Amino acid sequence: MDLVFNAKIAALESDAQGAVCGVRMADGRVVPAGLVVVGIGVTANDQLAQAAGLAYERGIVVDTCGRTSDAHIVAAGDCTARRLDDGSLLRLESVQNATEQGKSAAAALMGQPRAFTATPWFWSDQYDRKLQMADLSSGADQWVVRGDLQASLASAGFTVFHYR
Repeated sequence: MDLVFNAKIAALESDAQGAVCGVRMADGRVVPAGLVVVGIGVTANDQLAQAAGLAYERGIVVDTCGRTSDAHIVAAGDCTARRLDDGSLLRLESVQNATEQGKSAAAALMGQPRAFTATPWFWSDQYDRKLQMADLSSGADQWVVRGDLQASLASAGFTVFHYR
């Protein structure tokens, strides 16, 4: 399996039956492929926050309680980037994150701060398949696959563990 990041894709190549057989890059290379997974990024809609003078960086910057740079304003959900203890920003686009972050933001507005620091988890139903993940893989330097990745595409499932 090859992972290609930050590539510019010109087209998907298909065989005579119309099945994907490769990815043509903007630089002319063709990467052979039997399966293509595409991750599309999202840009936070933070124009109102910017106009209000709130701190923003890839989203409205909040703490673990959803508080923004203005003590009277909280924010929650996909438009936020949470400042972590190490100073980095974490922006999660998931229902679970928006719901729990919203609860923390509401508690902060009521003067009862309740930090949201749960392990991120996501799921997605894709036709007859369910994709699930727990935690984030950033910083991982090893990974292990349980199950047969190739066979699992047509039948059962597989699990990928990321380690550091």
